[in-house]
Amino acid sequence: MADPSRIDHYEIVDTLGRGSMGVLYRARDLSSGADVAIKILASELLSNARAVERFKREIRSTIQLEHPHLVLALGAGQFDGQYYYVMEYVEGSNVKRLLRSKGRFEIPQALQVATQVARALAYAGEFGLVHRDIK
Repeated sequence: MADPSRIDHYEIVDTLGRGSMGVLYRARDLSSGADVAIKILASELLSNARAVERFKREIRSTIQLEHPHLVLALGAGQFDGQYYYVMEYVEGSNVKRLLRSKGRFEIPQALQVATQVARALAYAGEFGLVHRDIK
């Protein structure tokens, strides 16, 4: 499937990334004007019942989380046969990209990042969740 220009009431603005499970887009909510991130399950996985269930489980898991160091899940749905879920859009980079572009962090900054990540992981762990793709 080619990149869509619209998903439900969201207008696609940019592609943020592609992974084994799907594509992450930056989009604009046409009803509120807010920027959001939308993850869509890869079309080649739609016939894979395990992949679809894993994607749905990811949605169910993340939608219950609310923590200052985790992206907030806003909703989910199906549009034109594609499963998607909507998250808050956070401007900026991730730790992996920052390390590649700027080199290693000074100790105080490294401690701050590690503490924030540890708190977010501990919070998710309270729900029985283990994140497999930490950036």
